[in-house]
Amino acid sequence: MPEASSSGSADSPFRTAVLPALCADTSLAPITEHIPAYLLPLSGKNMADRIAGRLSDLGIEDLVIIINDKPDAAAAFFGNGTRWGLKIRLIDISRNASVVERLKRLDIRGAYLLGDLFRLPPFDAEHLHRMHANGSALLMDENGVWTGWASLTPSRLNHCTAASPDELADFLLRENVPSLPVYGPELNCRSSHHLLSSSKILLHHQFPGQFVYGPEKEKGLWIGAGSVIHPSVRLQPPVWIGENCRIEKNSVIGPDVSIAERCIIRKQTTLKACCVMKDTCIESQLELEKAVIDRNHLAYKDPETSAVSDRFPIAANHQQGRGRLTVGIAGRIAALLILLLTWPLTLLIALVRLMKYRQLPIRRIQCVKIPTETDPALWKTFSFHQWTTRADPKSRNAQILPLLRLLPALPDIAFGQLHWVGLAPRNAEEILALNEDWRRLYLRGKPGLFQLAEVDRYHIGDSSADQQFSSESFYTAAQSFRTDCNVLRRYLAGQHEPTFGKQSPHILTMINGEETIDEFHAFINEQLRSTSQDNISRQRKNDIITALHEALINIIKHAYEAEKHQPIQIHVNSQPASIAFSLYDKGKPFDIDAIHAPDFSGQSTSGFGWHIINQIADRIEYSRYNGWNRLLLTFNRSEKGDTE
Repeated sequence: MPEASSSGSADSPFRTAVLPALCADTSLAPITEHIPAYLLPLSGKNMADRIAGRLSDLGIEDLVIIINDKPDAAAAFFGNGTRWGLKIRLIDISRNASVVERLKRLDIRGAYLLGDLFRLPPFDAEHLHRMHANGSALLMDENGVWTGWASLTPSRLNHCTAASPDELADFLLRENVPSLPVYGPELNCRSSHHLLSSSKILLHHQFPGQFVYGPEKEKGLWIGAGSVIHPSVRLQPPVWIGENCRIEKNSVIGPDVSIAERCIIRKQTTLKACCVMKDTCIESQLELEKAVIDRNHLAYKDPETSAVSDRFPIAANHQQGRGRLTVGIAGRIAALLILLLTWPLTLLIALVRLMKYRQLPIRRIQCVKIPTETDPALWKTFSFHQWTTRADPKSRNAQILPLLRLLPALPDIAFGQLHWVGLAPRNAEEILALNEDWRRLYLRGKPGLFQLAEVDRYHIGDSSADQQFSSESFYTAAQSFRTDCNVLRRYLAGQHEPTFGKQSPHILTMINGEETIDEFHAFINEQLRSTSQDNISRQRKNDIITALHEALINIIKHAYEAEKHQPIQIHVNSQPASIAFSLYDKGKPFDIDAIHAPDFSGQSTSGFGWHIINQIADRIEYSRYNGWNRLLLTFNRSEKGDTE
């Protein structure tokens, strides 16, 4: 759902905003050890995303962000700012002067807006105009405390010797700079106390223009696509649950709980007033209240309580007893049978590669047996066999067809050294190179030929270490026979299933009903706004919305024949020169070549929707797989027919 804009927001008196992003409160450590607090999720969007979107809505064009911590994470998230229609410049002062000294050296003409990337007070366009009219002004909350936001003119800092934003506020007050009050709750992620309070504010709709993002299944209950909730779970609104979460039986969730994507809540767990970060598993029979939980760390709301590091929030879900033994034996027998059937093919490929590359076709890697203890002195190894590649002996199967790569490893599985699905086999050096959290998690897993991290990397398009850690942490917590089957299914399904996409598409999953069209339009408008660039016009956006609307109507009326409660899914894939929308449904198939041209005489109204789509879209593809219709509509960002 797109954020609302205040009236007159397009005519901002400021062209530039400057946002210092200094280190957050220590109550969030070690949660913020690897990610800045302003990138922590807040009911579907982090603080940085919310602030950038708000400034864009208010007419800001240039955004300068001054950071002193984790510049790589900030650069990766903000990019060049085109997703918000902003021009963003990052300035790293981790080794240089104070933020005030850096403000003095900024090349900005006229007054600019000074803000705080950790805080968003409820100001609007009227506040900006009043601040600009004063040249320099401080925005104060209803208690008379500075919000971190102000308007400044470059000359105002000529004689300022402040070393921090708080000292800057004291200096400006001594200089008799006027202050303007702003009333209402603010969003703040600087500490665990503020993060929990901000989550509650959003869940209760207490901040104007900011929303909880995701499908609202019932009033106060937002549940993301792919999440599975046991019928015995008690959800006490408001509760926000991200995508692909699992909540097990007899758990009590809420009120005021926000759970990010890919989390697992074990049975008989109680959460109240909590924020759960992504890829976290909370073990069974735990009662947590007023806590921020991230993988294996807690940060309580009480500001006098420091962060607590513990092992319980994330732990392996090993199969136990007879079931685990049965699955293991069945996997080994399957590997042995495949080995007996394919050994001639393996021998043939080995001989061809030996003759072609003049090197041994199969190499042996000594990998650590897991699960095991954390002490390296207790580690044992096994031999993992894989094809030797010509280009890079250290790369893993770079030139082998995906399914053929299993052939050399079949003996490893048959002898019980390797599993069909698990974590990537690693040697001792690779394990020691992992950070402490990742290493402890990895040593509780099991090695496998096929990995969830590899499937996610293919379908999400993200090969970063953070993504791999997220995938491995999720698998370690959720590993079971069902999870392994799901990983294999996803690996074999490739990109035919509608829940996957190679370029990390944004996805909307809907159930056909009375609110389908409104939900669809809100999603499309948000996607066009977030992917907008200078080379896509307002008219082009309207044309795209029109074509997609007609496509949705065709699905509802013709594919499903107006039958309600049927699934519809939309994927968005944005590229520099185009934007593609894939619409999936499980309705009746149709022959795209058999569609007749519309009757312009007025005797029949059929065919006009498809005619509109055909006139606007630059590329149209239809396919059907495994019961799903897929209509791919690709639109160039420029007007149809224009040349770049």
